[in-house]
This record gives sequence, structure tokens and C-alpha cells, in this order.
Amino acid sequence: MEKVVLGNKDLWSIVSGKWSFSQGEFKAVGIPGHFAIAGDKSWTDYAFSADIKLHGTNDKKKNWPKSYIYFRLQDEKNFYRFGVHGDLSFYDRFVFELAKCVNGEWSSFGKHYYKFSADKNKWYNFKVEAEGPKIKCYLDNVKLLEETDDEFLSGRVAMGEEDNSRITSYRNMAVENIGSARVPFSAIIIQRQLIHKDVVVNVKTSALSGYKFTDLKTRFSLTGKGSKSVARIVKVVGINKDYKGSTVFDISKMKPGNYNILAELINKKGSVIASSAYKDLKIMDFKWFNSQVGKTDELLPPWTPVDVSRNVVRVWGRAYDLSKSCLPSAINILGKEILHSPIKLKACINGKSVELLCSMPNIKQLDDAKVVLEANDKYPDFNVKTEIRVEFDGMMKYDVEIIPRGNLKISKLVLETPFEKKYTSLFYHPKHVGVIKRSSGSIPEGRTFIFYSGSFWLGNEEHGLDWFCETDENWHNKDSQKSIMIDASDEAIVSKVNFIDEPTKINKVLKYTFGFQATPVRPALKEGVRQSRIAHGIWYGMEKPGKDGVSPLEKLKQKGIKHLVYHESWTEYQNYPETFLYEKQLKSIINASHKLGLKFIPYFGYEMSNLCPEYNACGEETLRKEPLNKFTKWYYDLRGPYQNCYGVCYNSPWQDFFLQGMKHMIDKYHVDGVYLDSTVVTFGCPNMNHGCGHKDKNGKIKDTFPIFAIRETMKRLYKLFYVDRGMIVNAHNSMCTTAPCISFATSCWNGEEYNFGAFAASKKKSDFLKVLSLDTFRAVHMGKNWGIEHEFLVSPEKIWTIDNGLAIALIHDVTVRPCGYLDKIKYLQRIWDVMNDFGVDEKDCRWFPYWKNKEYIQISAKNVPASIHSRGTKGSLLIISNLTDYKKKIVAKLDLEALGLKGKKIKAIDAITGKNIKLSNIGAINLQIDDFNWKMVLIK
Repeated sequence: MEKVVLGNKDLWSIVSGKWSFSQGEFKAVGIPGHFAIAGDKSWTDYAFSADIKLHGTNDKKKNWPKSYIYFRLQDEKNFYRFGVHGDLSFYDRFVFELAKCVNGEWSSFGKHYYKFSADKNKWYNFKVEAEGPKIKCYLDNVKLLEETDDEFLSGRVAMGEEDNSRITSYRNMAVENIGSARVPFSAIIIQRQLIHKDVVVNVKTSALSGYKFTDLKTRFSLTGKGSKSVARIVKVVGINKDYKGSTVFDISKMKPGNYNILAELINKKGSVIASSAYKDLKIMDFKWFNSQVGKTDELLPPWTPVDVSRNVVRVWGRAYDLSKSCLPSAINILGKEILHSPIKLKACINGKSVELLCSMPNIKQLDDAKVVLEANDKYPDFNVKTEIRVEFDGMMKYDVEIIPRGNLKISKLVLETPFEKKYTSLFYHPKHVGVIKRSSGSIPEGRTFIFYSGSFWLGNEEHGLDWFCETDENWHNKDSQKSIMIDASDEAIVSKVNFIDEPTKINKVLKYTFGFQATPVRPALKEGVRQSRIAHGIWYGMEKPGKDGVSPLEKLKQKGIKHLVYHESWTEYQNYPETFLYEKQLKSIINASHKLGLKFIPYFGYEMSNLCPEYNACGEETLRKEPLNKFTKWYYDLRGPYQNCYGVCYNSPWQDFFLQGMKHMIDKYHVDGVYLDSTVVTFGCPNMNHGCGHKDKNGKIKDTFPIFAIRETMKRLYKLFYVDRGMIVNAHNSMCTTAPCISFATSCWNGEEYNFGAFAASKKKSDFLKVLSLDTFRAVHMGKNWGIEHEFLVSPEKIWTIDNGLAIALIHDVTVRPCGYLDKIKYLQRIWDVMNDFGVDEKDCRWFPYWKNKEYIQISAKNVPASIHSRGTKGSLLIISNLTDYKKKIVAKLDLEALGLKGKKIKAIDAITGKNIKLSNIGAINLQIDDFNWKMVLIK
């Protein structure tokens, strides 16, 4: 096949839609979609292009650009597709997507957010090039995507749009041969240099080669020059009935350097009929592997030593009573006994009800940082081995083994934790993605079922108990969506974790690892988040003077900022601890910040860029992906250089790379802390290459939630930055809060899941509380009940404003961080100054929140909550929020005697404007508060 021009309508087979043809131009109207196919199934390596004009649609609800070209099409359910997917937009950018459909099942494996005008009067050229497994996609000769996939190696072409009533014109359709291949053949290289120390080569051809699979073989060769030796390895492997072949090269003894891999498809005569070369194999020397940066088994501040007396384990603020069994019979948090009765592990084994873990454990090891206890229990048909590890921050880890002596039939295995109702009103269950809808807030009456996702928390506004478990391996449930239950129908609130709730035959050791952690996890740090005064969203060059002779950096200093967070684009590679393009600029802004007494905090997070030097060598074994399968893109960077970013798992050796990189950033650039985007989020990982994932009874790989690896990563960061250098470790943890992971953050910033669309979609402001209810805020975002100070993320959009966010946050004693709107810092600075001058963080300041302060304040209107910071005779600071759609005049009546102010000469002041407010003799003030807004009043 040379160049084939597809301008003749007789070359096309119309599948759907209403089509017309005039002077080489096709025009299609979707009914509802339109689709046309051309070409031959034998077409192998080719470029397919078409000019497309998007006339739009009459459907106002779907008025976005959408059009595609299709290639290597087998039939109407099997093909590749490239085009603009306009309903997935981000600001002024539309998604150009590369996807495939296999037996009707869709998957996307390439996206580019690209500025696209979608002019209805303009022609745009869409083009794809498919050569072996390599696919390139273009718009008007600009390459948007380059991906690798070998699902289809040949096939026809098509144009259209499957499901919407759109009007589209096409012209200049053409297919042109590229490359020298006449036989479909691909070779995909998978590098596993970190753990397995090998390289996998997978090849694929098809019956279109003209040969039976038994007549074909593949000759693989690895050649090249390392740093000290020349290597050459040759292997010959047969092709299986699916026309696939594979080999593995052991590289464990090869020296670092550059190598080539050649795969040749040979017939019975030994003739080469197709080949594929890979010239970019770089075997690397990982000097950071097994880095010890931040690793410690020592007690860390501000926690107190672990103490054990009569099997009651005491850590700061909490005590776990293990004097009666391996499971706590009582948990005391800040003087409150939160359990209604002992925690129990109940089972039904071989038709008999039995309680497990009921013996008192013995101390195996004890030091200031931890205690390890163990127990071995014998039952008629099985043994149970238990190890318990309690660390200084209150994290309890259980390793339980049920060891059968013969065959067992287990119909029930449930962990029951009964909570005192008076101390348990809220719950939280991380879903990891999207807006949290009723996965947190007030505990409903009756029974609530939740699915397993790694952890859940029960408590109130002051304390709680987090339960966590990395995997549901060895769980056997009738309905996995109801494996966990919260039962509030009786005198206690009982959480029930059903490891097994259906008859299951067991003849091997059952292993379970789970844990508890009582919250708050620690006392307040010396410098809290209000004192840190963090601003988010700076840029290179802001250290240079403006037209007024003052640099933006100096202006931030003048407005009270202390810490500056530079978001993703400080480096050219996402989440990478070095910059090769911006080294000079980075040093300049850091030096300027330090001269002003400002602290510089770089962004890091949870991804690996496909452009970073280690990507090819390390990605297969470190990303959150199934082994040997493609990784679905998690993030698409909007800045240059354009890159695909993939979720990394810190249960892999990448944790060592990350920590060594953090030390490098301190040593070379003198950064002053670290900002962590979702590093503490326990994203599920199925990558069995590094120990995550497990196969269920159907052979499907299921996720591990790598809680303990994330905890270790955070602990190492806390040691490196905070303990050794007094620097902040600020965690952005929207969507997921897990106690053992956030223990080692100096503060948290969350709320992103409600911004960027959810709040903005509200028709009226009171609907904000449908997106984020007050009880959800108290459960998840307040911080006090977790022991980590929180800030709230507010991104103004449409009717959602900074003041709306402050109205929700301030009544919970949570501040809003300046983020991308540095012009508003002066406004937020006033709030910081008022709270600091009043002394809200002083030891004598008591907080009376809106849900339990009726003896101190009465508000005349509904949906107008008020919270109070009180320093007795020194005064009170009121925060009053009008959470309605209307401007309201309200009367706030204070009990001055209860607040310690009776008999004093006092006055009321608008704390933000400084204006006096009339205060009556009976302690009443009259205020007018705008719709979904707030007032801060100082009584002194």
C-alpha cells in the first residue's frame, strides 16, 4: 500500500448517520451518531489523516466539540480512536484523547489537555501514525500524543462520532504507508531494573503474516557497550497459538550503560520477515537504592515514651487496656473511656461459636518508641498466633494467623468494636475519589453498610478511633459492598468488620493484618498552622522589583506571609527532586526569600513523569499498575514540557528515591520544608512487582492500600524535615484521611474535592451545605479530633467565594490558605492578625464551638451558627456565620457572666473593620450579615 486517497464516496461503507457528498467533501448528521468505514484489514503500518470541520449540535446540553478518526479497525467493536473529547474540558483546554475499544469495552491510554478554539468555520487536520506498537497523534501537524500499544497491529480506518447528534464535515481523507513492515509485528520492552533486575520483551504478530504460528519463531538479541564490558545475548523463542512470544533478559550482572534490543520474526527457513529494534535501553546505577535517609526507630517529639503497666499500654493522651485479651477491653482518650465494652473477634468454626484473641498477650519487646506483644492460643482444630505492635503515636498493628490442623469450615469471622454513644456521633469513610457523599458526617440511625476501602473512623468533635487494614485478602463476603457495618440501633454504636460472612473451607494459614489508632494522634506543635502563615502559588521572577520598585516577594513579606509554597511547575518533571532547566531561577527565588526571612516550600506529591530519567527503568516496578499491563494515566500536566504523570506507590523502592531526593533538595537548594500533594492518600495499588495486590478467587488482581508504607514515608519525612531541622511537612490530603499516615504531617490542607466544580455547580449558596455539610466538616476537616491542624482549601468559582469558604471554616476554628489569589492576602492577613493578637492559641484560651455553647450565646435566627474563643476576663472573640441565601439582621445575646466578663467595662468591635458595635446592658449585639457570609466580633 502506498498513498490511498479516500475522497470517493464509493470507497466508504456508511454504518450510521445521514451523509451527503459534494466536491470531495463529506457532511454527516448524527442520528444520533454517524460512522463510516474504509480500507482493508490487512493495512498494517500507516498514517491516516482527515480535515474536519465541527459544525456543532442543536442539543444545547451537549454543545461542546467532539469528533474522531479511527484506525486499525477490526469491526465496529474493536479499534483505536483519536480525537477531541470536548465534554472533558479544563478551563480553556479540551481533551484530545487516544482510546481503544476491545470487544465493546473502552479504555483511554492517552490524553492531552490542549487549547482548542473549536471554530465552526475552520478546518482542522486530525492525523494518526501507527507503526508497530508506536502510535502518534497530531492536530494541525502539532504532535499531541505518543503512546505504545499492540492490541491491534492492522486494520481499516473510519471517521465519525458514535453517540451524539452532531453535524461534521470531512475532506482530504488519505492513508499512506509508513515504515518498511509488510507483516504485522510489534515488540514491547518492559524494564524491571529495580527489583527483578531484568528486561521483558513481548512480541506479537497475526495470521495476516501469511504463516501458521507453528512456522514462526522470534530471535531476540541484546547488544551494547556497558561502562566496562561488551554484552551480547541471543535467544530464540517460539510463537504461540495467539501469535505471541516473550523472553526475559537477566541484567543483574550487566554494567550500567546503553544497550540495544532487536526482535526478529523468522520463518522455518530462518529468513527474517519482520523486525523491531529498541535502541534506548539504559541500564542505570541506582545509588539511592536502600537509602537510609530519615529512617529511625527512636521516639520522636512531641510524643512521650511508651509506658506499659499491668498490660495497659499508655502513649501521649491515650491508653489501650490489653490486660484481659489481645484486643483492647478499654480505650481511654484524654480521660474519656470511649468503648462501651471490649473489642472482640468472633468466629463460627466447624459449626461452633468461638471468640479469638481472648488471651492476655506477653511483652516481647519494650522501649520508648514501641512495645511489641505476642500470644499463642490453641483451640481444638486450630491455633492462633498474634503479634501486636503499639508505637509512640498510638498506632496499634495486629498480625493474626489462624493456623488449621486439618480442614476448617468458617462461616463467620467478625471484628466487633462497641463504642459509647455519648462519645460517638460522627464517622468517616474515605472513598479516595470525587466528592465524599455521605461517607462521612453524623452516624445515621439503624445500620449503615460501607465497603472496604482501607480504613474508617468513628468518634466525635474531640476524639475518635481509626480502624485500618491494607488488604481484603482472605476476606470471604457475600456482598463486598457490605463487608463493614456501623450499627447504631442498640445502646452502643458497634462497628463490625466482616472478614468472613459466608461458609468457607480453609486448609491453609489465614493471615490478617489490621490496626487501630485512637485520635487525636498528638499534642499541638509549638508553631501551629496559623503561625506558619502559608501562601500557595508563587512563581519564578517574583523576587524582581515591579514598577513601584517593590518585588511581589517583598509585598508578601509585608502582608505577614512566612512560608511560600511553589506549586508543581518549579521543576520541569512532575514530583521530581531536581530541575535541569530552572536551577538558576530556583536558587534565585530561594536566596531572595531567605534574605527577606521567608521560608521556601517546594511541591511534591504522588506521581512519576514519563519524562524523568528513571521512568523507563523504574516505572514498571514502582507505579500503581497491574504487572505487565498498561497504566491508565492519572494526571495530565497542563504546563510545558508536556508530560504524562502516573501514580507512584511508596510501597516500592521509589520511597528511597523520594527521601534521598528530599535530602538533596535541602543540601543543594536549602529548601525550608515540603508540601505534599496527596502523598498521604492511600490510593489502591495492584502492583505485585513490589508486594502490593493479591488475586481473588477468580484470578482478578485486587488493590492493596499501602498504609504502612505511606506511614513510613511520612515518618522519614517528619524526621528529616521537622525533627532534625524544625521545618514543616504540610500534607494536602483531600479525599482521604487515615490516622497512621497523617500522624507525621505538621499540618494538613484539604477541601479540594468540593472545589473545582462541586461548589460552583450549586444553584444557590445554601446548596453548598449539600456538597459539604457541617457534620462532615466536623468529622473530616476540623483537625482537632485527629490531632493535626487543618487549613481549608477555597478556590473561588462562579457563586462560590472566599467569604463563603470562610463562613464554613472559621466557625470550626479553621483558617483558609491563600491559594492562587495573592491579592486577597491582605484580607486574610487581617484574620490572622486578629486571632493572633487576641491569643486564640494561648493556653488560657478556651473554645466554645457552635454545637455546644448554648449557655454562652443565643442567636435570634436559624442557620446562623456562632463559635467563641474565650480568654475569660481578657475578652471573647466571636465568629458568627450566616449560612443562608439572604442577608440577615440578627441579635446575638451573650451570657457575659458565664464568659467571665460581667461587671467589666467592655465594648464590642467588628474585629475586621475596627468599627464599634453597640453592646446592650444585657450583652446583646445587633449585626447585619450578608448571605452566606460571616462576622468576627471582639468583646473586650
